[in-house]
Amino acid sequence: MISLQPSMLGTNKSASLVVPDGATSAPIIINEGIRTVTICLIPANGASGKAQYSTSSAENVDNGTANWRDWPRGVITEIQDDVLNAPVTAVRAVSEVGSLTLEAVGA
Repeated sequence: MISLQPSMLGTNKSASLVVPDGATSAPIIINEGIRTVTICLIPANGASGKAQYSTSSAENVDNGTANWRDWPRGVITEIQDDVLNAPVTAVRAVSEVGSLTLEAVGA
């Protein structure tokens, strides 16, 4: 699990992970103090997948009982990004075909 945390100086925090073919990524936890999260989903050539976000507690994300919602862009086949406003507690990516890269930046 990766965690985005606000710094004392308010600098953006970022995380990136690769999701293999047919897999669901580990969640990126969005800690308190992060007001907005920009997520970018980058599919490999011929890949497709979607991002998901949760508003469940960090405890539920940790123990696998969180509720996940698909991001507004649905399943994508080319680079897409979106801005999610609080209270988002975690994001992850789901590969349908091929590998994806999920990038998240909190501010």
